[in-house]
Amino acid sequence: MDLTIRKATQDDAVFLAQTIMMAGRQHVGRGIVEHILGCKEAECQTFLSLLPITQKPHLLHHSSFTIAEIGGKAVGCLSGYDPKKLGYQALHDAMPEVIAILGWSDAEHEVAKARTAKFLPCLPEQTDGAWMIDRGGILPDQRRKGAMTRLIETVLDEGRSQGYKQAQVNIFIGNEPALKLHEKLGFSVKEEKADEFFEKMIGAPGIISMVKDL
Repeated sequence: MDLTIRKATQDDAVFLAQTIMMAGRQHVGRGIVEHILGCKEAECQTFLSLLPITQKPHLLHHSSFTIAEIGGKAVGCLSGYDPKKLGYQALHDAMPEVIAILGWSDAEHEVAKARTAKFLPCLPEQTDGAWMIDRGGILPDQRRKGAMTRLIETVLDEGRSQGYKQAQVNIFIGNEPALKLHEKLGFSVKEEKADEFFEKMIGAPGIISMVKDL
C-alpha cells in the first residue's frame, strides 16, 4: 500500500468539498453546514468547493488542509490552523467572495448568518493558544488503512513546528471511532458540551473537545 501525505492545493477544491461535507456529518445524517445552508446536497457541494479557493485564507481554505493519498489517489484530508488567525472570523471575512460568485441576495445571506449564530453557542470553548485540527475524513472504502492516523500525526507536527504547545479537536458526542482514535494518539477529554438545540438539529447530544500536549 502506497500511502503518501501532502499539502492540499487549489486543484483539490472539489475533493475537499466532498470530504468536508462527509467529515461534517460524522456519525449523523446531516452536518452543521448543511443545516446552515438549508439546500440540497449538490448545492452544498458547490458552496463548499468555493471555500478552499478564496483569496483570503481561513479554516476551510486549501492552505489549511493536508491530503492523504493511496496509490496516487486522494482518499482523505484534515485541516490544521490557529483559530485566532484562521478561525470563524476569518471564514466570515472570506464569505463575500463566495456570495458574489453564487449570486446570493442580501436576504439569503442574512438567513445563513442567522442560522450560523444559533450554532456558534453549541461549540466548546477554544483552548487559548492551541492548534486546532478539524474536518478530518477518509473515504469509506479506504478506512482502516492508517491514513487518518498519518494525517493526524502530520498535522500535529505542523502545529508543533510552528511553536504551538497544545492541540485541540472537537468531536460529536457519540462518534466513538473518532473518540477512540484520538485517545489512542494521546488526546484527552477537556469538555463535553451538551446542547438541546444542537441535538434537535444534528441528532447528536453535543460536542466533545479533546486536547493534547505537543
